[in-house]
Amino acid sequence: RIHKRVEQARNHYERIVIVGRADHPEVQGIYGWAGEKACVVPDVKAAEALPWTEKVLVVAQTTIKRELLDSVYAIVKEKSAEAELFDSICETTYLRQKETRELAEQSDAVIVIGDKNSSNTAKLYEIAKKICKNTQYIESADELILEKFFRCDIISIVAGASAPDWIIREVRTRMNENENTLVNGEEAAAKVQESENVATAVEEVEQNSV
Repeated sequence: RIHKRVEQARNHYERIVIVGRADHPEVQGIYGWAGEKACVVPDVKAAEALPWTEKVLVVAQTTIKRELLDSVYAIVKEKSAEAELFDSICETTYLRQKETRELAEQSDAVIVIGDKNSSNTAKLYEIAKKICKNTQYIESADELILEKFFRCDIISIVAGASAPDWIIREVRTRMNENENTLVNGEEAAAKVQESENVATAVEEVEQNSV
């Protein structure tokens, strides 16, 4: 759909702005269809450097953050007489990013599950990490650093669209096992402390009775 749109736009716009990473396969594909009128804008700074243009079409890599697209589009509108936004960010991607942000704001720790070569999942990690410093990005349960969850009350799990359900279940199971281990460990420590307190009390009673 986006390829058809940019191909049609070549005859009607002076410039086609593609918001995203130049090395991303999706952006390269859009660029090929857009032709010589296209330019790739990876960030706000690059948008601010754009020259004045009469008529501009703005499209985007579907996995970029909504905030970046909105910011670039606002700048482009100021630098052109007529600007149009073809909103190609997937609604599912947007909602997943929004949900990740909300979870991170409420959590003591966040686990992001997904392929580390996935641009989509990497964005989720970036969003979560910016808000919650105790965020881990993993591809399997074996990569979990359980020590980092000690004394965390709320731990959220976020999964990229390509993350298999069985890996998500495995991570949940590992977290539940860890929680039980921590609880049992704390109970044992409490019992040891209780025993030491009782022993001290008995010793004091014996000394007072002498």
